[in-house]
Amino acid sequence: MRHRTPFLIALCLAIAAVLLLWFRMPVPAAPAGARPEAAALTAPAPVTSGAPSRASTPPTPPLETAPDAELGAFVVRVVDAQGPVMGARVRAYLRVGADGTGATPWRRAGEGTTADGGVLRLPAAPGDYLLSAHAPGHGPVRLEATRPLGEAETAVELRLPDGVTLSGRTVAEGREEPVPLASLTLRPYPGTPTAWAAPTGLPEEAAETTSDAQGRFAFTQLAPGRYELTAEAPGFSRRTLRLLQVPRAGEVVVGLWGASTLEGFVVDAKGQPVADAEVVAAGGTAPVRVTTGEGGGFALEVNAGTWVVSARRGDQLGRVPGPLSVAPGETLRGLVVTLGAASGLTGTVSTVEGAPVRGAILVASPAGGQGELGRAASGDDGGWRMDVPPASTT
Repeated sequence: MRHRTPFLIALCLAIAAVLLLWFRMPVPAAPAGARPEAAALTAPAPVTSGAPSRASTPPTPPLETAPDAELGAFVVRVVDAQGPVMGARVRAYLRVGADGTGATPWRRAGEGTTADGGVLRLPAAPGDYLLSAHAPGHGPVRLEATRPLGEAETAVELRLPDGVTLSGRTVAEGREEPVPLASLTLRPYPGTPTAWAAPTGLPEEAAETTSDAQGRFAFTQLAPGRYELTAEAPGFSRRTLRLLQVPRAGEVVVGLWGASTLEGFVVDAKGQPVADAEVVAAGGTAPVRVTTGEGGGFALEVNAGTWVVSARRGDQLGRVPGPLSVAPGETLRGLVVTLGAASGLTGTVSTVEGAPVRGAILVASPAGGQGELGRAASGDDGGWRMDVPPASTT
């Protein structure tokens, strides 16, 4: 023990010396440019209006109540060129009609897997449906079908086609430079589409992929037919190609324009910047949102088109006067949103006989444009109130 004592004392002294040297070391001075300065009215970096992540895309909502087997059923038989297909995944979607709010007009009414003979019985109430079948090694098949009132069973045959491929490239429009890692979504048109037809807005029936480092992409195991192709990438506006025929000769080249930007500030009635205000650009398929910084600045990355910019903080609202038109790659600067008291829209919803309607959804949109400025639901007495920015709405 006597031999260890000097060693322990020396070790403690060494540790103390190191700690003393550490705490006496000078702290490096911050460079001149890193010194904090007073807050200035400077717009932050743009916020991209890209599509939600793949995982966040909600599925088609189901029916509120499961179909009653006593109301009848589809008897679906899935076949290919060789005969019945066992193990095919079949889905039935019921068209419930558009409610004017932009929500999908479809509901998932049932699904299952074919058994021996390629047959599946799906309980289904009378109505208009879209039926689909998917099986490995085949392209999917989709068919619009009606369940007539009073019919116990409706027989439907779904014939799986051989899968085909759509390949292409995403490039910068006008420069032909590849745009890597672009997100692409392919949506089928049901039946024989017309020039004004809309694709099937069912996430389960859409195909998704991402372009590689050279901008190349490919969709495989598709059914022959017409599709809508949407491509988007950070720093670029969304591009949609309609009524693409698949298969096609050669690859499809998707040119992406540079994204447009809306920059400005949110101020109060005295002209002072307002931090933490929510700024919304309405006009596209989905609103673009951002929160102002300490200096009240905002910057929104949007697609080319016409937009209405509004802001809210607490019960204070405001908007940029008039709609804003922005070209591909253009930046509109100097926008100012002045917050003030909200404009309250009130009213009642009733039947033609005058009875109140409960639960009706009301949506305010910019006059002459798309998007949503406010939303409300009618109460038990049919009454409703909606706070919107001072502006003309439809």
